[in-house]
Amino acid sequence: MLAADWIINLGLHRDLTMILIALIYLGEARSSTTSLYDPRNPIFYPVIIKLGYDPIWFGMMIAITVMIGVIIPPVALNVFCVKNITKVPLGVIYKGIYPFLISLVVCAALLFYFPN
Repeated sequence: MLAADWIINLGLHRDLTMILIALIYLGEARSSTTSLYDPRNPIFYPVIIKLGYDPIWFGMMIAITVMIGVIIPPVALNVFCVKNITKVPLGVIYKGIYPFLISLVVCAALLFYFPN
């Protein structure tokens, strides 16, 4: 609770705070251990509640952010799994991923624009 209070007392606008939280989740998804984002939920959940966001909306933002994180370089865990299974070059895989990546970014932007 101390970390949540510290984040709230930074005095940042609620949208900027949410963008920073989303970037933290995006960075964690890009690391080699994606299980790191679970322990952060108890820290960020009270922050989201105090900022007036809906918890279900927050869960959807986490899910979309993590989905984006596992397909963008440099780590791209899902891309390397597809490459190892199909033996297709990375360039071909990324050509197929771009429409989905764009749709995920659009979904995240729409969710952020209409938070409640």
